[in-house]
Amino acid sequence: MRTSRFLFFAGAVFLLSPLAVYWALPTTLTSCLNSRLQAIPGYDGGVKRASLEWMGPRLVLHRFQLNKCDKVPPAAFLSADEISVDFSWGQLLRKNFVLNVTAEKPRVVVFLRQRTVGQLRRFGLWQKFFARLPPFRVDRVAFKDAMFQFKNEQSIPPIDIHFDGVTITAANMTNRKEMILPAETVVEGRGLLMNQAPMSVSVKAEPFKEHASFQLKGEVNDFNMMLLNDFLRHYAGLDLKSGRLNMGGEFTTKNGVFHGRVRRQIEDLGIRSGHQGFVKSMEEMFLQVWIDWHMENPKGRIENKFQLSGPLGYMDHDVFLAAVWVGKSSFLQSLKPVIPAVIRMGTPEEAQDRWAARQALEREKLKKGRR
Repeated sequence: MRTSRFLFFAGAVFLLSPLAVYWALPTTLTSCLNSRLQAIPGYDGGVKRASLEWMGPRLVLHRFQLNKCDKVPPAAFLSADEISVDFSWGQLLRKNFVLNVTAEKPRVVVFLRQRTVGQLRRFGLWQKFFARLPPFRVDRVAFKDAMFQFKNEQSIPPIDIHFDGVTITAANMTNRKEMILPAETVVEGRGLLMNQAPMSVSVKAEPFKEHASFQLKGEVNDFNMMLLNDFLRHYAGLDLKSGRLNMGGEFTTKNGVFHGRVRRQIEDLGIRSGHQGFVKSMEEMFLQVWIDWHMENPKGRIENKFQLSGPLGYMDHDVFLAAVWVGKSSFLQSLKPVIPAVIRMGTPEEAQDRWAARQALEREKLKKGRR
C-alpha cells in the first residue's frame, strides 16, 4: 500500500514537474533579464514579460526598454513592443548562438556628443563593440515600423534628426570571422527621413576584410529643405521659404578609399532675404552664392551629377560605420548650391576637427553675448 502511494506520488511529481517549470519559466526569465539589464553601467531597463516557446524554439520579449541614466529624467535609448529570437537547441548546446531576430516597432534614440577622434576610435566603432560579446551569428534580422532618432543637445543649434516607419532586413551578420557564411552580409532598409521624405538604402558588405569593403546604394526623395532652416539661418543668414531635394548615389570601396557617383535635383527653391544685421563674412558670401544661383534658375530647379570620393580614415576598421559616413557625406554635399563635377573629401578625422573648432567658436560667441 505504501509502495503504491509512493509510486503514485512520484508519478504525479514526474508528470507535473514539466508543467510547473512551464508555468514558472516566464517569471524566472523576466526576473533574470531585468536584473541583467539593470546591471548595465549607465543604463536602466527591463521587459514586461519574457516567454519561451519550446517548440521552435523561440524567446519572446514583450515591452522591452533600455534607458540612459545620465539624463534627468532618464531618457529612452532602446525599446520595442516585441522582440522574437529564434534559435536552435543543438547550436545552443554547442555554444554557438545562431539566431533569427524580429523586432516589432523598435525605437532607438542616440544621444550624440562632441568627442575627440581618439574617443571615437575607442568607443565609436560598432564592430569593436560587438567583438567583445560572445560569438553569435544572426542569419536574419527584421525590424518592422522602426524609428531611429539622433540628437545632439549640446550642438549649436541643437541637432534632432529622425527616421520613421523604417523597415530593415539584414542577413549573415556575425561578430566572428569563422562563423560568417560564404556570402556577403546584406542590409536593406526603407522609411521616411524626418517623417516625410521617402528613402531607401542597400548595403552589401564583407565585414572581416583588411579594409572596409562594401557596396552602398541609397536615395532620398522630396526632402523638404525648410527643415534645415535652423542651421541655414544660424550659419548662412539664409531663410528658405520652399525647396525639395531629390538625391541618390552608388558607392564602392577599395584599399581604405570610397568612390562613387551622386545625382541631385533641387526643385521649387524659394529664398527669403538674409537676416537683418547679418555681419559680412564667409557665411554672407555663402548666402550670396545661393542668391546668385537662384537668380540664374528662376524656376528654382537644378539637376546635376558629380563624383564623390575620399579616404575612410579610422572608419576603415568598421565597415558599417564607414557606410553611414559615406551616406551622410553624400547627402550633405548635395545641399551645396554649386557642386563641382569631382569632389575629393578629406578624412573623417579632419571633418570632426573642423566641426569641433566651429562649435567651440559658436560657444565662445554665445558666452560673449551673455556678458
